[in-house]
Amino acid sequence: MVEAIRLSAGTVVAIGLLFWAWRVRGVLLGGSALAYLAALWYLHEPVPPAPGVELLSEEQWTALIQSGTPLPAPGQPEFALAAGAVVAHAHAHHVRPWHVLAVVGFAGALWEPMAVVLCLAALVLAGYDLHARRPGAWYPLLLVGVGLWSVDAFDGWWLALDPPESGFTYSTAFESALAISYDHVDYDEVAFAVLVAAGLAVWAWRRRNAVVLLTAAAYLAGSWAVETRSAPWFPEIPTGSLVLAGAAVASATTARGPLVVYGDTRGTEDP
Repeated sequence: MVEAIRLSAGTVVAIGLLFWAWRVRGVLLGGSALAYLAALWYLHEPVPPAPGVELLSEEQWTALIQSGTPLPAPGQPEFALAAGAVVAHAHAHHVRPWHVLAVVGFAGALWEPMAVVLCLAALVLAGYDLHARRPGAWYPLLLVGVGLWSVDAFDGWWLALDPPESGFTYSTAFESALAISYDHVDYDEVAFAVLVAAGLAVWAWRRRNAVVLLTAAAYLAGSWAVETRSAPWFPEIPTGSLVLAGAAVASATTARGPLVVYGDTRGTEDP
């Protein structure tokens, strides 16, 4: 049912983008919409129910028994739209190395999750390119967020590579999942989150930056809710994403300074 809703919603979005492309005569926008629509239908594979299980699918059971946060699974058609946005940016500006990394990463992530590494590298390089023109606390915050997201994601991905032990059944998987979800508290991860949040708080106090302080508080609260399962309603997402969101807010609130290119001030405002 969820896959059917996603397929229908994605089709509506693609049709809307195609109509927008026709109105503005945007070739790149139309190409991105067509690529997204093709990926949406080509990569759609209904998941059959697991043997002996009527209510949960194989994919749902896999997500249930994993204690970490895996990398995005292959077959995410939204990556086609992201690649199209990067191509449009490269068309409007000079082509830069991070454009190539981002396009290859997003296109490759349609089939191979490890291609997300190229997307992370492109994000760091794109941030450095912008930081050279608009410096601020947001770029170090971005690096912290990328590092935290990578730790969460790659830990879960390596856990997913471990084959199940002998005697593995869905009954034992369910019992293990319940133990992980309700009884297990990963104090190592909680301690790590406290240290990172404390470092961000000290940094926010030194820089008098309220955005960094709020980011530290959100990261600590999210990590506590995920690791201790104190809030079952809280989605188990990579808490490093909260830091990345804080970096985006910090970048948006940074005053636009003079445009600096290769260390020279041109005296023009950053568009």
